[in-house]
Amino acid sequence: MIHTDCKKCIFSKSVDNKDQCEMNIIDMIKNTQTIIIKDNYNYIENYSCKYGMSGKIVEDNKDLLKDIDIKSQILENSTIKYYMVVDGTKYDYDTLKICEQVNNLSVLPRFLSLCIIGKDARGINLMQSQLKDNLNSSIKWRIHNFLYDKDINDIICNIFQTNSKANQSSFFIIQRPEDIEKMLLNDYISDINYVINIDQPTKGFIKINVEDNLYNVFMSFNNYEGLTGSMLGETLEECIKSVDIANIYIL
Repeated sequence: MIHTDCKKCIFSKSVDNKDQCEMNIIDMIKNTQTIIIKDNYNYIENYSCKYGMSGKIVEDNKDLLKDIDIKSQILENSTIKYYMVVDGTKYDYDTLKICEQVNNLSVLPRFLSLCIIGKDARGINLMQSQLKDNLNSSIKWRIHNFLYDKDINDIICNIFQTNSKANQSSFFIIQRPEDIEKMLLNDYISDINYVINIDQPTKGFIKINVEDNLYNVFMSFNNYEGLTGSMLGETLEECIKSVDIANIYIL
């Protein structure tokens, strides 16, 4: 089992100090994790801190790290990397509005897929132009235009099987256009980032709405592959429905 020895971290101070952690991790987890004191420093049992940095590593690599803001770099590296799939097959959507909303999320997706049905060449060209000109340039994107009506479960399977960039993100979420606005207004993505990186529950799935079994479910690609692999022939929605509530974190 992994433990966190704060004495080894450059952001930690002894328990004699009011501010014992420059990253404020101790205050955030003190009511949910087991923290004991060793050598006058905090020691977190069964917890792997994602915001720490070994003083030995810093000393051993001081020439390489001298021009790097280590704290900012760790905060950036620890932010969740996720793939957002937007289902525009049966729901009204406005590409420009989607761009604006996604751009304003507190944690941007690494990749965005927009799924649509039966759009002609002129419509596709317009969407491509709008995404290229208005979506944050750090976000990779793709339009999936299906010629005939197709179930979203089949679409998801198709996307993840054919898009080599999918597994470059650790997590994914499937949303209807109106869900993005709710995520923005309630800043759900910050909550999800906190749950995964700070709270670190053993539960494998995060639901924004308890009733949803496909949309607004945040999961890792590892869990997706394990779940769908163990229930061959079932849709992703049916697979998620089968998950025990004890393994689901509800925001």
